[in-house]
Amino acid sequence: MVCAMLKIRVALIGLIILCLLASRAAAELLVVRGTAVVGIAVAAVSGDLKKEHDIEYKVVTEGGSGAGIAGVGLAVVDVGLSTRTVTGEERASAPERRFVETKIGAQAVMVVVPEEIWQSGVRRLSRKQLVAIYERRVKNWKELGGANREITFFNRPGGFSGRGVWDLFVIWLYEDVRKAPLSKADVLETPDEVRDTVEFNGGAISLLEYGEMPKVGLKAIPLELDNGNLIEPTPANIDSGKYPLSRPLLLITEGKPTGLVRKMLDFMVGEKGQAAVQKAGHVTLKQLADQ
Repeated sequence: MVCAMLKIRVALIGLIILCLLASRAAAELLVVRGTAVVGIAVAAVSGDLKKEHDIEYKVVTEGGSGAGIAGVGLAVVDVGLSTRTVTGEERASAPERRFVETKIGAQAVMVVVPEEIWQSGVRRLSRKQLVAIYERRVKNWKELGGANREITFFNRPGGFSGRGVWDLFVIWLYEDVRKAPLSKADVLETPDEVRDTVEFNGGAISLLEYGEMPKVGLKAIPLELDNGNLIEPTPANIDSGKYPLSRPLLLITEGKPTGLVRKMLDFMVGEKGQAAVQKAGHVTLKQLADQ
């Protein structure tokens, strides 16, 4: 009888310990939320962070940058994922919070054409010209100072699968993705498809991530701003925000990060985190610094 009672007591103590450990684990599970553009790189290193620092999290991307920032303001999100800085209105809505932004890289999208089109004289494109190409109102490169060749625009997918490439492009063209007209252009799903299709289609034009640009075969077209200034997709222009098809990759926290959050942020600016940023097609901190 005593032995049986002892076994029950040991079992109960074990159960209590397991409950305490589970509660602790739940308390240390980081809540990470925001845009999928940043989330792709952050999610890619979740296994390494679990293995090396016992940090667990799941990336939630519903609601984009705004949801991540709002979550930090409400103290229900540990790390917000954003492609823009926190606005004055967002800061005012949570005056008791001190938002801290940690940059882990930048996203940059390039408008790419075959070298043949570049050599024929197309060395810049304005927003109005790109809108006309997108809407199929300009159909020949001759109308833009190039060769007498039909323009074939290849689109990129929107949403998570498109890694934010199409979204960034049409936001510059139309200010809002909801204002972009439905395109009938063929969609190239991956950077590999863009490289192969554009290089071997003499009249092609499409969109490609900065980190996916090949050394030969394609040319990135400089963009002409509304004021006439020509902006090339250089690290300096991307870092400063002058290049219009670029935006920062930010981790938003409340106050100076400590504990597990600090370890996570340090990891993302470290070697493995930056490798994940580069693999996602983005511009790394080192590339931004090498200007």
